[in-house]
Amino acid sequence: MAYDNELDVQLSKIVGKNNIEIKKMFGGTCYLYKGKMICGVWKENVILKVNEQIAEDAVKNQNAEYFNMTKRLMKSMVMFQKKLISDEFLKKWVKITKEIRDSIEE
Repeated sequence: MAYDNELDVQLSKIVGKNNIEIKKMFGGTCYLYKGKMICGVWKENVILKVNEQIAEDAVKNQNAEYFNMTKRLMKSMVMFQKKLISDEFLKKWVKITKEIRDSIEE
């Protein structure tokens, strides 16, 4: 199944261009910030690289699922279905993922 190009365009507008590298991964598109993955599009989902605590909360309370491409849960990556996604939603989550990446570098 191809990834959702419309969702990819929406995400790319939110992510911006500063320090962002775009790569084709997981059969979709991944956005890297300062060389580290922050988010992407897989099928009809946005995937986000967070940390295990944030991921667990998102799965329990925010209709997220763990990213599970190979039947092995990636506990620091969550995905949200397209129907749940708005620009405000993406802005919030992209900010969270960038902050996590910045804190790792410190």
